[in-house]
Amino acid sequence: MVIYDIPVPLQPDPKQAQDDVNEFLNKKTKERRSLEKRRKEKSKRSEEDTKKKEETVRGGVAQEEKFAEEHENRLRDFKKKEDQRKKEVEEHQRKKRTEEAHMLERKEEEKKEHKQHEEYMKDMRRASVLKVRVEARKKKSADTEREMRSQAEAEGFRNKQQAELLEHRELRKVEETSRKRRGEIDTRERMEKNEASEEARKHRAKIDAEERTAIQMMEQGLNQVRMQINSLPPGVRNSETMRLSAEERQRKEKIEGDFMRKRTQVEVDLQKELSAIAQRAKRERDAIGAEERQDKTQAETFMRQKKTDADRTVKRKIDQAARTAEEILHDINTGEEIK
Repeated sequence: MVIYDIPVPLQPDPKQAQDDVNEFLNKKTKERRSLEKRRKEKSKRSEEDTKKKEETVRGGVAQEEKFAEEHENRLRDFKKKEDQRKKEVEEHQRKKRTEEAHMLERKEEEKKEHKQHEEYMKDMRRASVLKVRVEARKKKSADTEREMRSQAEAEGFRNKQQAELLEHRELRKVEETSRKRRGEIDTRERMEKNEASEEARKHRAKIDAEERTAIQMMEQGLNQVRMQINSLPPGVRNSETMRLSAEERQRKEKIEGDFMRKRTQVEVDLQKELSAIAQRAKRERDAIGAEERQDKTQAETFMRQKKTDADRTVKRKIDQAARTAEEILHDINTGEEIK
């Protein structure tokens, strides 16, 4: 509380009193102008600092978003190239297997024809006797080979179907697990952002309450001074009232400026926290995506090997069918004499 000790003469000189008042007013006017100038300079510096901080934050966020976009583009390009490479390898392997199978079949046919021709030349004299026997063996050989080949192909088809079903089941399992994990991350991200926003709201509410309290305390103190001024003589009372009003405005503007900076800082901190939460969640989702792709690749590789094994088994059994057919064809008593 300010106590004004102003002597009041019983019979003041009007001219002297007016001079004193004018001198007092001039002095206070100069003080107010000086204070106003300092306040404006300080406010201008504060606004410039605030703008610089906001531009720095926006620039950092834009840079992080650009980096994230470039990273996603690189991942998409890599996946596209990897898929194309896998397709080319699979097509090359398929053509190679087909060519090998055709070559083996041609060799087997040539071998069979050559042996049949030699056998025919040797048995010219006994052709009539052996014709029925040979034809029967040929039929049995063809039927046996056809049956064994059909069984092998049916078994291979079932094995490949089972491998494909297992592959689809494993891929669905991987996708469901990854989707569940991403959903958990999304939920946690929303919760963390809501918590951060709620904490900022509470902080702002606290700042608002502190501002109101500060203004109320200031006004209470000034009201006490105002009561003292009201007891002064009219000339002095008017000048002191004007000075007090100016001081009230200055104090209120200072209080409001201080709390405005606090609220601005709360918003800046909130945006930083929200950005950090989003980036952390994105890194976790990217990691899950990488794990999902790796698990899918492993599952596809494993099932592709099972399909390859099934094809090899079919080929081995088909070769066995051809050998069995050859054994049946040559299981003829060519040494029997024709009488």
